[in-house]
Amino acid sequence: MHQGSLYVPAAEAARMLSMGKSTFWREVKNKNLPAPVKLGGLTRWRVADLQRCVDQAR
Repeated sequence: MHQGSLYVPAAEAARMLSMGKSTFWREVKNKNLPAPVKLGGLTRWRVADLQRCVDQAR
């Protein structure tokens, strides 16, 4: 799925969690999802952190 990608943008992170972008951002704001990291001015999420969310939801 995300082989080789350590970080993904918001749209991809939302897809990984099967939610829309607005819902994703709301959950990040409410601290129900991992905080992003800034990489050279880009906002990204660690795939490993998102995968933990997926695993915990199962």
